[in-house]
Amino acid sequence: MPIRILSLPVKDLQYVINSMDVIDSISFSLCSKRTKNLVKASNRKIDFLRYPRRGTLHIFAQVRENFIRFNISTPESHYFNVFDSCIEFAQGKFWRKPEFTIGDWVSHILSIFNKSMVDDLVICDDCPIFFVDNVKQVFRKCEELRIRGNCSRQLTNSTFFKLAPISEQVNIGSNIFEDENDISKFMSLNLKTLIFDDFENPFRLTAGDLMSLNIEEVLMGTGNISERELNRFLKLWMKSNHRFDRKKLITQHSRVKYKEDQIFKDWEKPFELDLSDLLAANSIHLSISTATITDKELNRFLKIWMKSNNKFYRPEYIEMFLDKEINREEVLRGIKDEAVDGHRRKYRLKRLDGKELLIFVRSWHVTIEFR
Repeated sequence: MPIRILSLPVKDLQYVINSMDVIDSISFSLCSKRTKNLVKASNRKIDFLRYPRRGTLHIFAQVRENFIRFNISTPESHYFNVFDSCIEFAQGKFWRKPEFTIGDWVSHILSIFNKSMVDDLVICDDCPIFFVDNVKQVFRKCEELRIRGNCSRQLTNSTFFKLAPISEQVNIGSNIFEDENDISKFMSLNLKTLIFDDFENPFRLTAGDLMSLNIEEVLMGTGNISERELNRFLKLWMKSNHRFDRKKLITQHSRVKYKEDQIFKDWEKPFELDLSDLLAANSIHLSISTATITDKELNRFLKIWMKSNNKFYRPEYIEMFLDKEINREEVLRGIKDEAVDGHRRKYRLKRLDGKELLIFVRSWHVTIEFR
């Protein structure tokens, strides 16, 4: 005997909806606006084992030749295909809505499961290049974009530049870079995470590629960068003004064993500094591991700072570890100073405009704090 589900008491109706599997929930939600709202309002909590960090359920979408294949993962996987005007479930079962486009189906599925985006958007090798523009209209945002390793160079390029901006993380499955300048275009985009996932074909890198990075995290299956290029990158980074540098993590696996003495070559050579270098400093925090600067140059810098009105002087903190011992009395000669808290190595200098400078002087170490 048929049961009029919508006539059930609220608690019983809610129990029925919560007892449905994913496919039944989708089918029920398509019956009417009311059933859609009931499924959405149930806000089902599914015990989610596979991806516990990403929420209660994981929506995985594969873009194929003329349809999108969904996999909604709970403790079990639920597959279905979305076409224009219809959705295909297992065992050849269809649900047709002639007025629906693929975009309408995707919006409906995300809505009933209270998801703002799909977790994984995968581009397969049979996806037509012209369809990538439609994908961008259908999926306004995704957590991870994955471009399969068997996709053509042209499809990978088109997909990356069109869909990477809507993604939190991008995973490229093959090395499609034929010339050394090509990869820098990919690494200069404003992304959170970029993964190069081809262990068989190493990605060739230079110091310029690493310096042009505008991505927080870069992970490489196999990278090909020489010790000399790594050394150049480290030196360039040390000397640059990286206030707006977004890089937080770079990880690469290499088939070649690096020699550390080549990567860090010349790092023990002190940086030679003079008065003009300190006055021209344009970094908020400047720390030099080994510096060469004389008592006289430090003294001249302090005197010029005291007499000038460096309103737009950017440094807030300068720290130098020295290769030669300096004399505190010579550094502060001719300067009116005030010992801080009776400390014989830390002094306060005050300018007429109210600005202050704290300098801590030890034989091999100097710190300057601007206030």
